[in-house]
Amino acid sequence: MLPPTSGQEHLAFGVKLLKGPARTLAIRVTYEPADAFVEMITPTNQPLDVRFTPRTHSIGAQAFTAPGFEAVPTARVTATQPGRPDSRRIGPCDFPSEIDCFAGFHPGREVTIVLTFTGRITKHTALWLSWT
Repeated sequence: MLPPTSGQEHLAFGVKLLKGPARTLAIRVTYEPADAFVEMITPTNQPLDVRFTPRTHSIGAQAFTAPGFEAVPTARVTATQPGRPDSRRIGPCDFPSEIDCFAGFHPGREVTIVLTFTGRITKHTALWLSWT
């Protein structure tokens, strides 16, 4: 457990498999937003599956290169919630955010964001998430 901060710091940690076959890994983070976003960087061309429980009807989710903050044309980001179909990106969030949002979610219920690729890329991809 990490101590509370003033909100002026960023927290980063990495997980790296040192040897052996690729594995599925689950990491649980309890996060009270003090910033506008959470960023996760995947190994090159590897999919990412993120689950969390928002308090809003919209969720920001967008893929960028890391470093570089450029669009990733081969990245596909989907957002789902049990009992509702795949959501579509709609534009502005219902809270302050620098990234585009998916809308129509039920606050207080788990949401799954999945990042996949339709072709190879040569840079790491960062998945930016924003919610309250």
